Amino acid sequence: MGSSKLVDWSPGKAREEERLSLNVWVDNAKKRVVLAEASSDFINVLFSFLTLPLGTIIKLLSKNSGLGSIDNLYDSIEKLDDQYWQTKACSNMLLSPRNAAEKYCEHLKLNVDGDNNPREFYYCKMERCISHSKYYFSSVRDTICHYCGEVMDEVELWEKVEIIENDEVFVKKNNVKYIITDDFHVKPYSMSYYYDMLKDSGVEDLYLMEVRTIEFGREELLNLLKKLLEGKEVLTKICFPDLCIRSTTPIYYDEMEIKIFEREDNAQFETRCMPNLYNSIQELKIDCFTSEEAKSMLISPQLPPFSGYNKQMLNIQEHPPYVVNRINIFKEGLGESYSSEIDPKLPMTDIDSNDGFVGTQSFVVTDDFHFTPMSSLSFTQIKEMLGLRIDHLEKRKMSIGKAQVLNLLRAMLVSKTVLSDALFHCAKQVK
Repeated sequence: MGSSKLVDWSPGKAREEERLSLNVWVDNAKKRVVLAEASSDFINVLFSFLTLPLGTIIKLLSKNSGLGSIDNLYDSIEKLDDQYWQTKACSNMLLSPRNAAEKYCEHLKLNVDGDNNPREFYYCKMERCISHSKYYFSSVRDTICHYCGEVMDEVELWEKVEIIENDEVFVKKNNVKYIITDDFHVKPYSMSYYYDMLKDSGVEDLYLMEVRTIEFGREELLNLLKKLLEGKEVLTKICFPDLCIRSTTPIYYDEMEIKIFEREDNAQFETRCMPNLYNSIQELKIDCFTSEEAKSMLISPQLPPFSGYNKQMLNIQEHPPYVVNRINIFKEGLGESYSSEIDPKLPMTDIDSNDGFVGTQSFVVTDDFHFTPMSSLSFTQIKEMLGLRIDHLEKRKMSIGKAQVLNLLRAMLVSKTVLSDALFHCAKQVK
């Protein structure tokens, strides 16, 4: 099982939603935000965006993330019948993935994923199963009990683990303010950096600046997350929504409408802010953070337990599974047991086969990353949808290595023609 964590086994308490505020310096003449000033509470919530799995982001944004073809992939997973999965729990692992940093995120003043994905665990309620000296639980809904073979449907919540003093999360609460640029570079406040920002932005008269306060609840934070994924000058878009226009891009098969932000010089900004946010975390000194572990969770995030695959090529580390010691009360008296988190992908076995999420099956994958099980009907439907004739088609094959997987991942985040953009130049014609 590898290394493990000891956690308390008892119900947690829900936290009422709070609101966060952000002070922004606005240049009304040029209709732009020059910079913003944020507290550690806001910075912690902002940094937590980088801990969210892609599946969670797609779910939170209702399959309208604007992230290339990921929404299509999510939609295909939703529609795939149970018969194609190793277990029913497999689809839940992908559609509602756990956050490996969730024990940190539950300390946030406002956790965008808290209500959507509470820290639940599931175990079998059958006494003959839980009376073993070793029994099982899972953080994934519909996981099978490895003793009786039934779905583990007894639900409890993890107790909030007091791992940090004063509800500090990723960065410390030491009354330090942070400066955020319009493109979401983040630095601790200093007078020199403040005036450098004003100078670089061409601000000549401070009296022409207006300070606005933006209030953020959960919905406003989700809107912020979406804009961070869409492009640059995020705070300006929030303060001046009239500058966001709607446009269609003919490269998309569905003529999907996307938001493009245009300035007076007609420059279009397509670059996203997430890399700026990530680089800012890397550059912040360790004494800004509550611990080295907290910083590491942001710059080297782990997969949730059992979310990996033995043939995955990116070598992303998994968070170790949890274990629990518990005192049980039975008719015969008290008994101590040891409970272990189990792999939801495995049906009734202790063998760590890690064969992935779907069974032995071939799939048809379209260029925009919809996928369906392989059949003559599915192939015919796709051919008709794209208006293709048999003489249009050519068979090619290729070997997939780490470089190709990275190309696929990059293309999936930005493109509606994933296979063409990522792999076409690597494929060799089959004679």
